Amino acid sequence: DSQEISTLDREQILANLEQRGIQSEVRIPWYIEEKLHPGWQNWFADFIDGRSQKTNSDFNPIGVFYSVSHWNTVFAPSLRGIFQRFERISLGTIILIMVIFLFPYLMFLSKEKRLLRVGIPFSIFTTGFAGMIFSLMIIFTFQSIHGYVFSWIGLLVAAFMSGAACGAMLITNALDRMQDRLKSFRRIDLAIIVFSIGSPIIFLAANAYLDDADLFITFRLLFLVLSFISGLLVGSQFPLANELYLRKGTSATETAGMLYSSDLLGGWFGGVLGAVVLLPVLGLVGTCITVGLLKLTSFIVLNTQPKKVL
Repeated sequence: DSQEISTLDREQILANLEQRGIQSEVRIPWYIEEKLHPGWQNWFADFIDGRSQKTNSDFNPIGVFYSVSHWNTVFAPSLRGIFQRFERISLGTIILIMVIFLFPYLMFLSKEKRLLRVGIPFSIFTTGFAGMIFSLMIIFTFQSIHGYVFSWIGLLVAAFMSGAACGAMLITNALDRMQDRLKSFRRIDLAIIVFSIGSPIIFLAANAYLDDADLFITFRLLFLVLSFISGLLVGSQFPLANELYLRKGTSATETAGMLYSSDLLGGWFGGVLGAVVLLPVLGLVGTCITVGLLKLTSFIVLNTQPKKVL
């Protein structure tokens, strides 16, 4: 967001390189002078004239989407129209889609016997979606704030998986002491919604204090903690979902197949849409709100089904 970047010219860049003694095997001064030659600048200005006016920023990297869209057009031109529609996605579009989904369900489909047990699998689907988005969001935000992420991807993923394992074990050990397991399942749904809305606030606050050297280590540990918590929330729903779905007479094989496939399908959608569309187009805040809205949709479906069929 610095205004000085727009006034930075090649003379300043070369002076900074010389002042800092930065050495390289390539001829950096010559390379920069060639790339920033007025002829190239004029060509680039003509090339982008009339194009997108959206601003590429750390937490809203629309440039990533345009890069993916460009290479998709080169290698799969038939999908160009889909990417053009993706570019126009907004939070209003997301809300409209969820309203269109909920309205006929609440009015008509919730009375269909075939759909009476859809609440638990649909909730697991949205949890799988949320879990994948949380992992992508944390990796993406770490990259945006610290400038690198590859050496930390293993730690961040390990923290998420550790949280998921701990959540599953904690709930499994507490199942016998739970008097209302459905109520506990709903509470975890609400906790995921709160995490979806609250996490971008934490990231934006951390970014505001990024220049504080004393807090630099703390910020990196914060990402591990948030990754662990997101895994804890996701993992804690599965034992309850299995118990709730199994107690109505279905076999263990059917229960495992239904819920595991729901989780994998949600994770697949989260991986594809999150990395290609949601994070680049809607940005960090918009993506987290989308996850919260999706979980809210599954929460409403879960709460509108008769308790006896859950």
